[in-house]
Amino acid sequence: MNTCGLAWLRFNGLDIDLEGSSLSLAAGDTDFRSPTTPKIVNLIDATKQVRNNIGADNFVLSMAPETAYVQGAYSNYSGVFGAYLPVIHGLRNEMDYIHVQHYNTGSMFGRDGNIYQPATADFHVAMAEMLITGFKVAQTGLTFPGLNANQVAIGLPSSTQAAGSGYTSEAVVQQALDYLI
Repeated sequence: MNTCGLAWLRFNGLDIDLEGSSLSLAAGDTDFRSPTTPKIVNLIDATKQVRNNIGADNFVLSMAPETAYVQGAYSNYSGVFGAYLPVIHGLRNEMDYIHVQHYNTGSMFGRDGNIYQPATADFHVAMAEMLITGFKVAQTGLTFPGLNANQVAIGLPSSTQAAGSGYTSEAVVQQALDYLI
């Protein structure tokens, strides 16, 4: 195969953005530090292999999960709730940033046990704080350790048409960022 025509094509990263039930914890998979769900174990291993084959110096790894897959683990660690935790934990040293989708979500618990409503500054702060400081994982007795602050971004839709819910005005985004900064 002649690849000269593809010389302009440069693959230099991966954004893991699995939604719906495409990533879920199998029954009995209760420790994000040592996952047993085959598709999760294989995703972590495959991502590391791709990154190593491309070259770590030029590879950007990001993730864009929905809130249920990450912060949802605070109230329930099963099925899709918390299914990204083993992926995030297994790739935390390789991951450049995560931008959890703060839209298409309902209300969520923050690490303080309060419930936060989407599209508010408090929601964005609470969800980001959980990733930066870490949080208890429901029914496991484990705590998900926080990420470096420079690895945490906030995923927002650009317009009301870009998501079913969670559009946030610029003023509210600025309030949240001012607090986080």
